[in-house]
Amino acid sequence: TKKNCHEQEVNKVLSSGMAQTSTKRAPVGLLHRIVTSLTFESSVSCFVVANCVCMGLEAHQQAAGNLPQTLVDVASGADHVFTAFFFMEFLLYWRVFGSRHFRL
Repeated sequence: TKKNCHEQEVNKVLSSGMAQTSTKRAPVGLLHRIVTSLTFESSVSCFVVANCVCMGLEAHQQAAGNLPQTLVDVASGADHVFTAFFFMEFLLYWRVFGSRHFRL
């Protein structure tokens, strides 16, 4: 019965058009719930805004050069954090949706 419930869930996802043509990557389970949750999407949005602020600080420093060195160092160090976060986001989306999610 548990197997039938899982098969019904997979068939439901497949029939809704959310899955790829292969049943091996049907977007079900914990990772799918995480990447499609409002909390995850809001977190990504906050990281995007914070990244924009840091890039703006770095651009201002290059143009005017009048920011405190500590602030410049923090902004430049944050680049590594943002890169790691966005790479992890990419890997999660790749794992859940597969390569078809990234096609143009």
